[in-house]
Amino acid sequence: MDSCDVFFYTIGQRLGIDRIHEYATGLGLGRRTGIDLPSEEAGLIPSEEWVQRVYHHKWYAGETISVAIGQGSVTVTPIQLVRMIAAVATGGELVQPHLLKNFSAKSDRFPLTEDTVEQVTQGMYGVINEGGTGASLKLQNIEFSGKSGTAQLMSYDAGIRMGRKGKKPMGGSSATLRDAIRKLWLRRSSKAVASMGEQRRDPSCVISSGVLRQEERTKRSAVHHEDHAARNSAGLRE
Repeated sequence: MDSCDVFFYTIGQRLGIDRIHEYATGLGLGRRTGIDLPSEEAGLIPSEEWVQRVYHHKWYAGETISVAIGQGSVTVTPIQLVRMIAAVATGGELVQPHLLKNFSAKSDRFPLTEDTVEQVTQGMYGVINEGGTGASLKLQNIEFSGKSGTAQLMSYDAGIRMGRKGKKPMGGSSATLRDAIRKLWLRRSSKAVASMGEQRRDPSCVISSGVLRQEERTKRSAVHHEDHAARNSAGLRE
């Protein structure tokens, strides 16, 4: 079961933006989950009403194509995605996530037919277990379902923390997501490497130490190339 953008383009075009908005927000996307943590972001699922209110122009049908694959103006949080998948798996029950043990959680329900649940869950099963785009994540003797995806946007402040300059959002490629995760992982694991003796290193720390050394070599190589280019440029001016 491969992930096919054209399939979602076609379905999105047939549904239209307001129908997509209805289903997406009904399943918890673009609105706060109510988790007991401060400063939760709502995210955004665009609609015709939203674009007219914010940008004062009509919704263009071509923009629906981007929204259908989660791009364009769509922004959601990881906890919203987890809650949505849980709702699909349980037939439409949206449970309020919480961290406190004695917490009176609320729940909503979005009506989903049995056929819809079956089609979606079987498709996600195939992504992992039937040679789909997530086949590399398959675990022996453990069956689970999944869906490949990509982080499209990063906040300006997060971009600065990751060493990225400029006000443009971080681009949408799986390599970008891996790079962001790797840097966060390296920041934490490098501290662990520094505090552990050579004989008692955790395997993950040994790996991260090796990646750190490789990253340092890459930086030195980049500096060397910059110096070389500068000398060549100076020679040309002379």
